[in-house]
Parts: sequence; structure tokens; C-alpha cells
Amino acid sequence: EELTYNDLVVVPVVMPQGISPSLEDQLSSIPATCLAFPVGNNWKSVIDDETREAREQGVDVTSEGICIVMKKNGRVGQRTRGIFLGRMVGEVTERREAGMDVSNI
Repeated sequence: EELTYNDLVVVPVVMPQGISPSLEDQLSSIPATCLAFPVGNNWKSVIDDETREAREQGVDVTSEGICIVMKKNGRVGQRTRGIFLGRMVGEVTERREAGMDVSNI
């Protein structure tokens, strides 16, 4: 519900391969309307670049995971160590409730 309210989409990627998860992977906690899958070389390029950057900063991408926030304009907004979806959604909600623009997050 919060993902939909905040107009967010989750694109899960299996690491270290940087590929779409299989249908057997546990994705049931994410509403289908807020779930997309990485397709094409553009996704692979972004994932590879961000993974390389994270590793250079000392992140063990395979065991810790990373979360890449893509803005609606297609640019990377931020990258975080680990995956904290609830906190990220909460930050968008807080911005909206404070009257801040969330149209290009």
C-alpha cells in the first residue's frame, strides 16, 4: 500500500549476476503493481556500474546487498548498503507530508 501511495516500483536484482530473479524467489511481500523486472542491456550497465562503485567503497554486494534508487528521470538518486525498503518508503512519505515535492524522487 505504501509503495503504491508513494508511486514507487521495486526492481529486484539477483547479485552478483545482476539479473532478474526467478519466479521461485520470494517476492510475495511486494504488490504486483509495484514490481518490475530488469530487462535489457541498459539495466545491466547501471547495475554493473553501481555494483563496481559499491565494491570500491568497501561494500560486500553479495552478502550485504545494495539498494539503488532510480529517479523517474532515469538517473541514479542514491545507493545504499543493504536493503531497507520500509525506511526508504517512510522517507518519501515524510517528504510528502511535509509538503515537499516528491514527483521526481
